[in-house]
Amino acid sequence: YKKYESDLKKFIATEAEQIMSKKVITSTEDTDIRELASIMVDKRVNRVPIVKNDKLIGIVTRADIIRNL
Repeated sequence: YKKYESDLKKFIATEAEQIMSKKVITSTEDTDIRELASIMVDKRVNRVPIVKNDKLIGIVTRADIIRNL
């Protein structure tokens, strides 16, 4: 524990803003699954937030797509 104590203290003090993605790739609820899958592969992301009127209404994950094949 002592070996990692300093790193642990820094980690605990970290705020979401410091580690979050700032350039978020979003889509809309009418985007077809094939296009969402392409976005995930092309942009190397595992989740795509779905927005409507600039508000988050859901998130589609790679697992969601695979589950619905």
